[in-house]
Amino acid sequence: GSLGTKSLGLLPPAIDLSNSPTAVAPSNLISDTGTSNTDNITTTTKPVLTGKYSSAGPIPAVQIVYYVNSVPYTIVYKTNGTNNIVVNAADSTFSLNLYTATPTSGTMPANGLPEGSIGISVTDGASTPVILASASFLIDKTAPAAPVVTPITPAYDQTPTISGTAVTADGDVLTVTVNGITYTNGDGYLNLVGTNWTLIIPSANKITPGTHAET
Repeated sequence: GSLGTKSLGLLPPAIDLSNSPTAVAPSNLISDTGTSNTDNITTTTKPVLTGKYSSAGPIPAVQIVYYVNSVPYTIVYKTNGTNNIVVNAADSTFSLNLYTATPTSGTMPANGLPEGSIGISVTDGASTPVILASASFLIDKTAPAAPVVTPITPAYDQTPTISGTAVTADGDVLTVTVNGITYTNGDGYLNLVGTNWTLIIPSANKITPGTHAET
């Protein structure tokens, strides 16, 4: 996963997953450390949910289901709760900050939602709720394997070709930084084929003699 907003692909009402809302202090929210903003995978344990709802009525409730040792736990938030669902009738949007919201039923774990698949539903708010729309996302705190750089034999070449390997998932973007300049796969200099990447340093970014870091 990555910084940014993730669409969870719902029919209206829709839900998006925002990994780094400005309303939450960074020390209280672990931002997504990946590079993809389309894989619905995040390290954020208390994200902000935003989305749209039908103009026919408000969002009565948002229900979240998570599992611990295969046992399901449900948390419900309603528009009438403290710091809960915020509705903007002007453009039919809503938001729910899971860091600041107080559930109307269920309990948010102190450290946030656990790793694994998290289910999200918009419901009618009844005691036996009718689900109006649903989706899921994955919380995964395991960092992806770092790309490998093939050592270069020292030579007086200011525009060397650098290579290595990297394993990427769908939606991931490979970047390589050399001498403070970042290259992105497909930019004409960095090219990834399968798990093998090659970077050709352009003449405009000649490397001066010495030792340089690659990341």
